[in-house]
Amino acid sequence: MDEAGVLDAVVVGAGWAGLGVSYALAQADMRHCVLERGRVGETWRTQRWDSFHFNLPNMYSVMPGDSYDGADPEGFMTHTGFVTLLEDYARRRRLPVRTGVSVTKLEASNGVFRVVTPEQTWLAKNVVVASGSLNRPRRPPSASALRGGPVQLDASDFR
Repeated sequence: MDEAGVLDAVVVGAGWAGLGVSYALAQADMRHCVLERGRVGETWRTQRWDSFHFNLPNMYSVMPGDSYDGADPEGFMTHTGFVTLLEDYARRRRLPVRTGVSVTKLEASNGVFRVVTPEQTWLAKNVVVASGSLNRPRRPPSASALRGGPVQLDASDFR
């Protein structure tokens, strides 16, 4: 593929960080796309308990380039409110998000990354992995030795 087919960047993950990076790339006129295996804000939809609220007031829970203009600056956003904020942000900023696209392989060769998905292979000069740290449970090996002991829940499974 020639230089015209190589993106400046591929961003993996369409949460707070991934969309924020996409905004910065768009501001810099860099050709890029955001690949999200689920929906925008997927882990916020599926890996937060129902009564979850942010621990920062609404006035500080804004995306890059935005400012808070809501009715409750001292309130605390719910996880569903945050998903709505992310979806609205991606739409308003016209960010190049592709949902339902899982990255299955990432390779680098001669200064170009190959980002492989089941549908397509993307070529990019840069890759930003913004998938978060709670996507997969992580337990120390010693946890498996606790037979008949306490119930073990991962943050990603707690509802």
